[in-house]
Amino acid sequence: MSTLETRLRRLEAWYRPALPQVATCIMASSHESAADQIAQQIATGAHREGWPLLVITSPGFQDRRL
Repeated sequence: MSTLETRLRRLEAWYRPALPQVATCIMASSHESAADQIAQQIATGAHREGWPLLVITSPGFQDRRL
């Protein structure tokens, strides 16, 4: 690879638009419920490997207080 090609690749990488930011948020009443929801998200393709995963667990989610 020539020096010019190397420079062009660096410029392309520098100016390439960032990938869209995607994350999965799980709100569950327990850890067991959260694990089930994560498995469901992966099975449906709503969550993919490498995406951030935010898990919030609180008994209030079951009582619908939060």
